[in-house]
Amino acid sequence: LEEPLNVDMEFAPYQPGYGSIRNVSSEAAALINEAGASELQQDMSEMSNLDSMYYSGKELAKYAGIVFAVNDMGKNVSLAQGGLERLKVAMARFVDNKQKFPLVYEEAWGGAASSASYSTGDSGQDFGNSFYNAHHFHYGYHVYAAAVIAYLDPTWLETGTNKAWVNTLVRDYANSITDDPYFP
Repeated sequence: LEEPLNVDMEFAPYQPGYGSIRNVSSEAAALINEAGASELQQDMSEMSNLDSMYYSGKELAKYAGIVFAVNDMGKNVSLAQGGLERLKVAMARFVDNKQKFPLVYEEAWGGAASSASYSTGDSGQDFGNSFYNAHHFHYGYHVYAAAVIAYLDPTWLETGTNKAWVNTLVRDYANSITDDPYFP
């Protein structure tokens, strides 16, 4: 089985044969900016302060997508920068592991697991994240949001523990290091 992959994809909408689409009509750009201005007024920190890595990640990814669209397709850099700064603040809660159910290193299997099930006694809390269910979804949203932040502000990855945090999430669900002593 062979599956040809398009490796030239970026964050922008992608269409086979055309590639990534960043240039839109002035009418579409105006609509992107109008919707973006409305959405980016929301309190990202509060909206992502949930008891679930999954739902928190979805919120962060949503705002990251909006910031990208406003910046690259709406060409409204000032609106995007304001949203980006608020997104960084919202993301810091997770990088600092200060969310409602912090991640813990689970030694039996070796991974970053939500403390939700351990704290509540409910194995289904956060869709079973504590038991390694769907980490590629749960953490993938966070990694996507971090990638958009780093795309728009490359210095963000080198600040504090941002890069180490992102790499920890990736190592948990998509580790390419065959002799990693901490993650499968």
